[in-house]
Amino acid sequence: MAWLKNKRISTLLEAHGVDDSACSKRGPLDDLTFAFFLEAHDDLRPASSLCDASEKFITLFSPGECAIVHCEILVPPSSAPCDGKTNFATYIGQTAQWQQAQSGVDYYLVANGARWRAVPILSANIANECRRQADANVGSRYSVTRYLTSARPLRGLAWMLNDSACAPGHCATITARVLKGTGANAFLPRHSAWYCPATLYDALNNAMVAQVAAARATGQGAVTDPECESTIRTLTQGELSYEAVRALGDKRCTSAVEALSARAFDIATDRATSRLVQMQLAQVLLRWTLLRSQD
Repeated sequence: MAWLKNKRISTLLEAHGVDDSACSKRGPLDDLTFAFFLEAHDDLRPASSLCDASEKFITLFSPGECAIVHCEILVPPSSAPCDGKTNFATYIGQTAQWQQAQSGVDYYLVANGARWRAVPILSANIANECRRQADANVGSRYSVTRYLTSARPLRGLAWMLNDSACAPGHCATITARVLKGTGANAFLPRHSAWYCPATLYDALNNAMVAQVAAARATGQGAVTDPECESTIRTLTQGELSYEAVRALGDKRCTSAVEALSARAFDIATDRATSRLVQMQLAQVLLRWTLLRSQD
């Protein structure tokens, strides 16, 4: 049986001129990808590690919502073979690369599970294009100094920096570059080096609001069936185990991702509630992609 695309997602795509018959020929998540944002630690402990120190540095240079200290991309499994390429990220002292699921469980789900937010980005066939753009940027060198053009006094100089594939950048620079490379320039009109994690988060949230407005959303929220709600509860509140996720299967996990993505769009103007849904969506995506069967 074919996996049916969430009707709310289809409505949003149609509002932007995407032929629904073309949508039906793609996989259920081919038109979605996700920007992941990491919240800062909520305590005031002194910097005891390089990661803690980098968070304090990023917060210093971040206007807007300073709670966001890191960002990356999660491309969901789609109709094309993905070879385990789901989380694409760069961290201080590293180059940009696809993260390994086997070593990512502790970092993504145990150490930082409650700190992630996932912002859905909706565009025709964006998942497969995002994967290609990320491949082109594997090896991009991390650059702390690029935060200078993310700060308000020097943003006007961002256009002078090289933004070609594999040019240096921090996490927001490279995340923005990959997303812009998919053709999503309407979401991110500024130079990639202009963005820091907080301003990138704001820009993508504003893009969600604009997409919903174009589709003349009712604001009543997406409706999900009982089985889908049960799947969401299992993936957000249930046991953290391979067995639990694999018992659900890809079909049910896909439906949960679509439902929460639609819900995130519908409440995008309510920042407080939106944050909670984005955190649920992040949990569902991470548990599914990291703990699903790799056979």
